[in-house]
Amino acid sequence: MKRSLAVVLGFAILPLGIVPSANGADDSGPGYIVTYIEVVPAAADQTATLMRRLGADSRKENGNLRFEVMQRIHQARHFVILEVWKDPGAQSAHAAAA
Repeated sequence: MKRSLAVVLGFAILPLGIVPSANGADDSGPGYIVTYIEVVPAAADQTATLMRRLGADSRKENGNLRFEVMQRIHQARHFVILEVWKDPGAQSAHAAAA
């Protein structure tokens, strides 16, 4: 179960590193990322634990300006991750990290 949850989360977060700029402007400034995740009800508690760990570890990374993980109150299997990175290089380093 742990391995399959990690694989699902990995695939959910993987596309973040390959999304191009929507407006074609200079990408040297801060990057903002919002990720929505929905898991099966039986995995909600385990996912919440993993998400808290991801948030704590990500906030320690160089270039992280903000990293918030939230869980819906009445639908505990729904999560959202809000990230702000100093620049594309910081976000890329985060996406490539184990």
